[in-house]
Amino acid sequence: MSGSGLAAPGVYFREEVSAPARPALRTGVPLFIGFAAEGTGRGLTEIRGWVEFVRNFGDVRSDSYLAYAVRGFFGNGGHLCQVATLARGGDVVAALGSLLAQAADDPLLDEVDLLCFPDAVLVPERTVELQRALLDFCRRDAQGRPHYLFAILDALPAAGSDEIVKQRNALVLNNPAAIRSGALYFPWILLADGPAAGRGFVPPCGHVAGIYAARDSAVGVHQAPANVELEGALDLQANVDALLQQTLNPQGINCLRAFPGRGIRVWGARTLSDEPEWTYVNVRRVFLTVCRWIERFMESLVFEPHDEGLWLRVNRELNAYLTELFRQGAFMGATVEEAFYVRCDAVTNPREVRDLSQLVTEIGLAPALPGEFIVISIVQGEEGVTLAVDGDSESLQPLRAAAQVAEVPILHIEANPPGADVAGEYLLIANRSGRGVEMTNWKVVDRVGHRYVFPRFVLPRDAQVRLWTKAGVDTGGDLFWGYDRAVWNNPGDTAFLYDAQDYLISTYTYQASQ
Repeated sequence: MSGSGLAAPGVYFREEVSAPARPALRTGVPLFIGFAAEGTGRGLTEIRGWVEFVRNFGDVRSDSYLAYAVRGFFGNGGHLCQVATLARGGDVVAALGSLLAQAADDPLLDEVDLLCFPDAVLVPERTVELQRALLDFCRRDAQGRPHYLFAILDALPAAGSDEIVKQRNALVLNNPAAIRSGALYFPWILLADGPAAGRGFVPPCGHVAGIYAARDSAVGVHQAPANVELEGALDLQANVDALLQQTLNPQGINCLRAFPGRGIRVWGARTLSDEPEWTYVNVRRVFLTVCRWIERFMESLVFEPHDEGLWLRVNRELNAYLTELFRQGAFMGATVEEAFYVRCDAVTNPREVRDLSQLVTEIGLAPALPGEFIVISIVQGEEGVTLAVDGDSESLQPLRAAAQVAEVPILHIEANPPGADVAGEYLLIANRSGRGVEMTNWKVVDRVGHRYVFPRFVLPRDAQVRLWTKAGVDTGGDLFWGYDRAVWNNPGDTAFLYDAQDYLISTYTYQASQ
């Protein structure tokens, strides 16, 4: 064994340090919530098949849709789920809140990416309230910890077209961030042994969740869970024709339709959101899956020294993961450059950020249109990993400290009180880069779609510029948007500053108390 470096024959141990493996991530794993058969509720229980469910929770019952949903899940291609039950009686909304609070601390929730509550329809007067609680939990729990979950929601019992539209409107009311992570399905389906009290009809969420899981396994999370036959469904509680489909589909109501010779099929894949970037279930789920993966990967770096070697590793690992998704078809674009980008370097991590013990990474994803990036800023600090998304206001506040030490930060928004007067309204930007900054074609965007594109403009070193809402003549220190109505006089908003290459440079959030 010449050249081995070993002094003498014998048994030797060599310690080799390798980088942690990339986190494995499973998708298409729902948490099913229902009412317990008797006694107290039960926390998360891992279930890998119908027989195991029956052994733990019993067979189908006339007073619950939980078993029908779980059986439908496995019958349509599902392989793994979690199940939790609520005790009967008492305030069901409070009981759900308690269960979700307990679930948030359960390691089994880390394996979940879907939420289903088929028994929510057993309390029709509170169904919407329960479903809104699910949507909120998909975003974050009661302690403010973020989640990256997606809710599959059922129509109310015996709902027709008017009722399902009313339900949808109640779900989306004043709930723009949460409804990005939920989809509503209509109508109910008939099973051979469905409960007699409901003439055999059951809510479809479990069967639909099985299709999500089957598509994820066969193709990937980027595949739309639509145009797939529902196994076990014999009929629909309401007939949906092409005309009704054209009415409901644009409102984010996913229809189940019967086709002669093709069975009953899922014929829609829309979220409840009307935001263009979050219209489709598969686009939103790609984003949520990437966020879950990033959070796990970045947590593994918490004790790594913050230097250029760490930046290189983050770039390498994130590029490898996103390239794999690109090759599977998860992003739009003919090239990697059109599909995504990763940036972790001295620009995202200036000295001020490193002094805060933070690691800032920016990625852009194009899940819907080539080159149309959804930008995610990832901040790893002493309190963990925070993901902030452009246009996703609920996760932007934790990034505030890092954004404020950017080279060209937004320092302040002077918001008018409600009213038509915009004379005193402006946004203030500073240059702390130590050099003049070319800002031509930079952009300021807010949460509701207002957009300002900078004219030919250079912000001198150590200078500031006010972007006024009103009309006026541009100067070196004052630019004018040209609006005759207020932009910043709403109850609270977030401004995003992008450079000419659409890199997110700074964010600023203000609340109504300002």
